[in-house]
Amino acid sequence: ALPIFILGCPWRFDRGVSWDGVTNRYSFSHCNKKVILVPLTPQQVQEDQARLQREFELGNERKKEQKSSDLNTT
Repeated sequence: ALPIFILGCPWRFDRGVSWDGVTNRYSFSHCNKKVILVPLTPQQVQEDQARLQREFELGNERKKEQKSSDLNTT
């Protein structure tokens, strides 16, 4: 898994990152492998947002279940 990058100038220069302004891609080497970051398509953004919403709702349901089970045991 790649670390989450905070976009700013220092990481671009410290890590030897190249940016292609025409294709809007960043490329760099990580663990001796070339990595190319490309922007998401609008469909990929929509799918990702839907997945995050489902995970958020599932997490809330689990917290509610945990709270109700904690109340029942005390």
